[in-house]
Formats: sequence, C-alpha cells, structure tokens
Amino acid sequence: MCAKFLTLSLATHTIRSYASYRKLASIYLNFLRKCGLILANGIGSIICLGTASMVSGFLYGETSTPRAFFLLFLILSFLFGGFYLFIRCLKVISPHRRHRIYPPKEL
Repeated sequence: MCAKFLTLSLATHTIRSYASYRKLASIYLNFLRKCGLILANGIGSIICLGTASMVSGFLYGETSTPRAFFLLFLILSFLFGGFYLFIRCLKVISPHRRHRIYPPKEL
C-alpha cells in the first residue's frame, strides 16, 4: 500500500523523468548508429582500397591479355567501391544535412 501511495504522489515526476530518459536514449541510440555507420563505411573503404592495391600488384607481372583486363576490371570496381564508402563515411560525419527540397516559386 505504501508503494502505491508513493507512485501515485510522484506520478508527474516519474512521467517527466521518463520523458527525459526517452529523449536521452534517442540521442544515445542516434550517436551509436552514427558511430556504427562511420566504422562500417570506414572499414569497408579500407578493405576495398587495400584489395585494389593488392590486385594492382598482381597486374604488374601479368602477360595474359584477358587476365590483365579482368584484373583491371577488379581494380576499378574495388576503387569505385572504396571511394563510394569513403564518401558515405564523410556524409555521416558532416554536420550539415542536405535536404533536397526546392524553395517555393515567387509569384
């Protein structure tokens, strides 16, 4: 009975603290999401650029023309993927959000 009385008397206080915790949890989860995206995109970019560098080492002594073109295709695709992930990482870090909303026309 005493516990019910305490919760009833402090009902507004618990609702306010719950709302502040909810907002804090939202900010914390958003921060964790951004850190995860930065890590995932950064590590993926490093892996792709490193793989492109390794494949270019294989291309150095290649004498077969079809295999050389295949390795060149791999190099270009890994370079494109690495730079794409790097740019995505920079977009997460960037404080300015770019909204694709055009201003209304003035009459």
